[in-house]
Amino acid sequence: PSYPAKTITVKSKVTDSFTISTPEGAPQVFKIPGEKPTVRLKSTNSKGEAPDSIRVVSAPENLSAFVNPSSLSAGFFDLEIDGEPGIYKLVVQPVKGGVPLDEQEITVQLARPGLEVKTNIPLSAKKGKRSFDITIEGLKTGNKKGQLAPDTILVTVAHSPEEEVILKLLDNGKFTFDFDFDEIGTYTIEIFAEKEGYDELLQVYTIQISESGKVEPPKPEKEIDEEPEKGAKPTDNKLIIIIGAGIIGYLLWRLSKK
Repeated sequence: PSYPAKTITVKSKVTDSFTISTPEGAPQVFKIPGEKPTVRLKSTNSKGEAPDSIRVVSAPENLSAFVNPSSLSAGFFDLEIDGEPGIYKLVVQPVKGGVPLDEQEITVQLARPGLEVKTNIPLSAKKGKRSFDITIEGLKTGNKKGQLAPDTILVTVAHSPEEEVILKLLDNGKFTFDFDFDEIGTYTIEIFAEKEGYDELLQVYTIQISESGKVEPPKPEKEIDEEPEKGAKPTDNKLIIIIGAGIIGYLLWRLSKK
């Protein structure tokens, strides 16, 4: 007998239990100027074996992504990404013996690094001329923090009125300034810095100027006693209470006799 032809499509799923993870969890990668942002990936199967490679299956159009073998031990890979700051989801796939395995999704965040300030501005100081140091820091090559020369830096002191101070450059990213705190009171020192490729910095400090140079504690408020009624002496009120209690006691005694 003859039978009609039939096409059967069989789909097979190859996993070999390989997983891909980021050792740091959902990583935040800083886009440091002059460096390629890199996310460390780890991939092994249940036996501890590593795939030959990892390939990027899909990524957002505004993000470039490529995986290279890591200089660390087998099973580690470096995902190089580049794009605008934001949170991205990528689909990656381990490959073993030329066979693509299960596709997996990972999430990474690309962020701009920030600027930080180190200074010896105290909480309080004596009245008169003072000199303070300011150092601007941020992430540099190798993801290490160090001194950075800002493109712009402004320092203002607000009391009465606000004044912009003149900074003296000591070193790459390190400055000093002098100011005459000629009045007792509270001063506000504002530091603004910006550098291409980094988030802007705005840091505000408050310094209290006094004769002693110490933070003056607030003066306690005096407790105000309640004034007695007009024309009444303090002892009059006590006498009224005693008489009233005596009358109530007498009335209760009379009622108990009935």
